[in-house]
Parts: sequence; structure tokens; C-alpha cells
Amino acid sequence: MSSRSGQYPPGVTGNPNRRPKGIKNKASVEIKAFFSELLDDPDYMAAFLLAWQTRTLHPSLEQMAYHYAHGRPVQSIDLGVTSAIDHTQARAARHRALTRHKLHRGAIGSPVI
Repeated sequence: MSSRSGQYPPGVTGNPNRRPKGIKNKASVEIKAFFSELLDDPDYMAAFLLAWQTRTLHPSLEQMAYHYAHGRPVQSIDLGVTSAIDHTQARAARHRALTRHKLHRGAIGSPVI
């Protein structure tokens, strides 16, 4: 049951006839079957291999083949942050830099902003 706002409580759906968990989408099943059949075709595989060897295969297909064969590379980014940022120190440093900039500009005759 939905509330007045139209929101359902957690764990409750407004579509009781939904696809059960674990059942694949019909389009996904059909696409997988199509490509499985295509990749089992010896003529297609010969053309694919020839395109691979002559380097005329589209780069995205070559990349996909490498991913299937060796897995996708894991990319992790180490930000190197070991402690929380102290905003008061950052604000003080910014204020000092702006003050120096204003003083320097004023010293050479430029208008101070």
C-alpha cells in the first residue's frame, strides 16, 4: 500500500507482477543467444580472426576480447589523505595570500580590489 505521498514503504513494490529476482530480461537472453550462435559460426570466426590479424578489427571489439580473456584491469586511485582537512588553516592561508596580493598591487599603483 502506498501512502498519500505515493511512496511505498521499503521492501514493498507497486508492481506485484514484476519479474522475479534471478530471471533475466527477455531482451538480454535473446541477445546472448544471438551472439552465442554468431560466435559458433566458423565463417564468422574466420573473418573475425582475419580482421584481428590484419589489425582492421574495431578497437572496441579488440578491447572487449582482451577483457573477456584477461579480465578488466583494476584501477584504484590512492588519494593519500590520511587525516581530515583543517579548514581553519586553509582559510587563514587563503586570507594571508589575498592580503599579500592586495598589498602588492597597491604598492605598485594598481587599484586595490
